[in-house]
Amino acid sequence: MSPMNNRRLVPTQEPLLLDYAPGAAAAYSLRKLSLSYTGPVVTVRRASDDAEADFTASEIDDGTLLGWVGAGVSGFVKTWHDQSGEGNDATQTTTGYQPRIVDAGTLETEGGKAAVRFDGTDDEMETATFPLGVEFASSFSVTRSNDSATEQVILHVRGNQAIDTRLFSLGLNYAGNDSIAVNVVSETGLLSHTGDFYVNSSAIISSVFADMVISTPLLYILGVSLDDTTHRTRSVGSANRPIFIGSRAGEYFYSGTISELIIYPSDMTAQRQRIEGDLAWYY
Repeated sequence: MSPMNNRRLVPTQEPLLLDYAPGAAAAYSLRKLSLSYTGPVVTVRRASDDAEADFTASEIDDGTLLGWVGAGVSGFVKTWHDQSGEGNDATQTTTGYQPRIVDAGTLETEGGKAAVRFDGTDDEMETATFPLGVEFASSFSVTRSNDSATEQVILHVRGNQAIDTRLFSLGLNYAGNDSIAVNVVSETGLLSHTGDFYVNSSAIISSVFADMVISTPLLYILGVSLDDTTHRTRSVGSANRPIFIGSRAGEYFYSGTISELIIYPSDMTAQRQRIEGDLAWYY
């Protein structure tokens, strides 16, 4: 009779979003998105003394962040770290322009999950350059606006030509009509859809797929396709551009929370349902 095998069976961890949907150019969240990522998700500035510290997703969840910030003190995000492995951290060094993560000792949340809150006045974050593909781009986001009357921009990839100022952007309340809009390359590449459930409701999941060559974006809100506009062809030029979170390069500031934002330099339509399902499960 052979001896009993006493080795412990250790269950493997479930793959996280970026493990089964790799290839992102930038990925911002307050939860861990990949088993291989071990760095911080945010660098936070404490308002009481302007001290700064890095925090992982688990340190946000277990109260370490709140303990460091302190009772009655607010904390602001200086750096939202990119979990994709591409190094495209989003930063804001001007203290007055940093979005908030702790409000007077209370963690900012959306649906019970940690979130980053933008004030709609001057908060924004930016990367140095963003390696967006010249043919296709995809984005997935979880956001909730608290402004039903102002044109705002959640995500904006800046163009490098005078006529190409909005290479790729996702906006809310376009023209103040309670809508969500996607702009690709120029004003001729605008896709918008009106609907009052995008404001002052629970957080929404938005997916955008943009063909940069023919300027045809596809917009999904909560898994429903809202593609209802025809666009004209435009050239897009160079691939490397900065990305702005919470504004359109210093204007149309976003008012509300951003829980997660992932951008791919590729066509991710085949993975849309799985990624949206992951976002819906968590948020």
